Amino acid sequence: MVNVDIVLAILFYGLLLLLFFAKRDRFTVQGKIFIMYRTQWGIALMDRLARLFRPVIKVLGWLGIAVGFLGMGIILYTLLSSAVTLLLTPSAPPALAPVLPGIDIPGAPPLSFWHWVIVILLVAVIHEFSHGVVARAYNIKVKSSGFAFLGPILAAFVEPDEHELKRRPVATQLSVFAAGPFSNILTLFVVIFLFGLSIPSFQVFGVTLGIPHSLTARTALLDVQTFIQDRYEIQGLQIQQVEPGSAADEAGLQEGSVITRLDRFEAQENATAFMEFLVYHLEPNMALEVETLDRTYQVTTKPHPANQSRGQLGITFMPEIGPKKEYLAKVGEWRASFPMWFLLLLNWLLIISLGVGLFNLLPLGPVDGGRMFLAAALGIFAQESRARRVWGAVSLFVLLLLIINLLPWLTKLFLFLVQSFGLFLSLLL
Repeated sequence: MVNVDIVLAILFYGLLLLLFFAKRDRFTVQGKIFIMYRTQWGIALMDRLARLFRPVIKVLGWLGIAVGFLGMGIILYTLLSSAVTLLLTPSAPPALAPVLPGIDIPGAPPLSFWHWVIVILLVAVIHEFSHGVVARAYNIKVKSSGFAFLGPILAAFVEPDEHELKRRPVATQLSVFAAGPFSNILTLFVVIFLFGLSIPSFQVFGVTLGIPHSLTARTALLDVQTFIQDRYEIQGLQIQQVEPGSAADEAGLQEGSVITRLDRFEAQENATAFMEFLVYHLEPNMALEVETLDRTYQVTTKPHPANQSRGQLGITFMPEIGPKKEYLAKVGEWRASFPMWFLLLLNWLLIISLGVGLFNLLPLGPVDGGRMFLAAALGIFAQESRARRVWGAVSLFVLLLLIINLLPWLTKLFLFLVQSFGLFLSLLL
């Protein structure tokens, strides 16, 4: 079976490669993996917004500084506590995960290639555009803008005049540095707002939907929930991970399979009872008949490590949601699938915006949090050399925390590469 994501990725990067060779003189390559395409896109709009809303932007800049240092503390505490947990319990889930198509993250829905490309581009543009707007609000020149690639990852950039920025007060520098992560965090509230507006937007495809009575976050989310419940249903549970040595592993259940029945509980007939049975009513040594889309498994549960009186299958999963038969027959497959595709896009926009915003607040080298930390240190310490030593030490410590938290994923990547290389050698021999 053809993997659609791989085909789309080949086409996408193939077109970008053609653009690279056709406009080679416009690209700048740094460190052999960071490729920049410089333009003047958006700079005129940055100027206009800065002129029209200068007082508001400056106030938001001060708020961004406060939120930035608060977020820096939150992400540092999260990484530190997770690193300690991983060192003491290597099987514990890490706090960080690479957000890439094809990588299943426990608790998160599947990420398709186009969801990833669109969301990364939106988040990067919002992030960098905000840096430029705040810089222009303080009359700091923006030399260029454009898009870039860090390896295969799509990015955007804005280049303020660094020499001019360094001559400004510390508070101004902090406002510019914090603007990107702060805008990503603000995007969370915009996404919640869009969850309410998303319903009438589907009317252009001929689907009759209700308009929200209110645009408050609570009502908007309830409207979306009603929309989903009326037209969609849980059709099963997609297995994201199977714990080695667990009951599911011994029975042969595979990652990616969709469970449609647990003994007498059918997902499509009674999703509530189906979920409650799995989450709350499993007992140790319970013999279950587990049905997936392709076959049936005999599974005997094991005691739950945290509570020996409860049973456990040993899987992480996400609900597999699809259109109801009558709704699918009424509007067709494409129109029935698009609303869920769009809501999933908003869901990933929320997740990635928060992740990018907090990650960029880490006091690490050249990222925004690192630049904020260095600017603050230069303002605190009389000697620049001492401020830079502190900044360097903190950056190394944060880098160590990142390595520890990413080690489970790096191990999986290493094993995958070793297995792939072994398969390649076996084919040659």
